Amino acid sequence: MICQRILFCVVATVCLFASGYAAIELDKTVGLNSENSTATLDCNSTAGVVWIYNGTMETTESTIEVSGKNAVGKYTCTTVEHAPMTFTVVYLGKTVVEQGHKSLNFNNGEEDRSIVCTNSDSTPPVTFTWYFRKEGEEGMGTNISTNTDYAIENTEMNSTLKFLNLTYESRGYFTCKGSNEAGSSSTEIMIRVKDRLAALWPFLGIVLEVIILIVVIFIYEKRSKKAIEQNNVDMKDEAVPLKGDESDDIRLRTRNNNSK
Repeated sequence: MICQRILFCVVATVCLFASGYAAIELDKTVGLNSENSTATLDCNSTAGVVWIYNGTMETTESTIEVSGKNAVGKYTCTTVEHAPMTFTVVYLGKTVVEQGHKSLNFNNGEEDRSIVCTNSDSTPPVTFTWYFRKEGEEGMGTNISTNTDYAIENTEMNSTLKFLNLTYESRGYFTCKGSNEAGSSSTEIMIRVKDRLAALWPFLGIVLEVIILIVVIFIYEKRSKKAIEQNNVDMKDEAVPLKGDESDDIRLRTRNNNSK
């Protein structure tokens, strides 16, 4: 009878501790990012608490506050009240495309064009995914990782999207998304595809305007010169006396002399 009671107490104690362990999540992942960079780790105990961070003792408080990308790592809380708890702190940095540019202009049929996406602050490193949507479409767009018009090269911190077939259909919004255990961060850029000669038309317009101006000036100068020459001829004609008037003047002088 006594043995049964002892066995019952042992079983009840084991069940009590087991239920306590089950109620406490012993392994947690805590995500931080640039917008939510602070978190509080709670050991759920006040008795005999010891915090270990990456193998080094940190504090004996029941809670510990972590902040920023330098706080990443493993935090282990040991206590006499329950099994050790492990918190894995991860961080998600910002995803940036082409150094933050909102748009870029490419030429139709242009080769060796690419855009670069960067996420250098995340721990662990992010997984990059590219999306494309046309103007006027909603949402993030279509995953283009398997599209044959593009080639994607990834490293731990960068992802390069290469255009293999750059056409007018490539015009639209390209979104780069970086994801890890802390969440995801994305940004987009507008790619405009123009005619190869688009930049030449303004130059040709300026050249045409200059040619027209030169022609107008040439015609004006030529007409002005001709008008001046004609004016000089007219002035010379006015300076020469008429023959009839000269004869009459001679006869008048001769008559006056004879009368004397």
